[in-house]
Amino acid sequence: MKLNLKFREGFAGSTVRVMLGEHEVYRKAGVTTDLSISYADEVDIVLDGGMHALGVSVAGGPSATLQVDAAKTPFVEVWIIDGQMDIRAAAQATPMM
Repeated sequence: MKLNLKFREGFAGSTVRVMLGEHEVYRKAGVTTDLSISYADEVDIVLDGGMHALGVSVAGGPSATLQVDAAKTPFVEVWIIDGQMDIRAAAQATPMM
């Protein structure tokens, strides 16, 4: 199964780390939101079926964890709003602005 993870608003030169359970599956420095399209970066994560703990953190900033099932909600968006991280899983991709 594939999980599509998009980083949307609130990233400003951020170092972002994504964990799937105990395993780091993404780390990138300099992640910055393009405000004209509310998009900073994205990554596809291959995983087995079932529920998985998806953790996202910004170095020196917010973090959050969400239980995801790629079979039901293969699209995940991460937002930082008012200093808080919001992870949203969906069955369909949100259209880009």
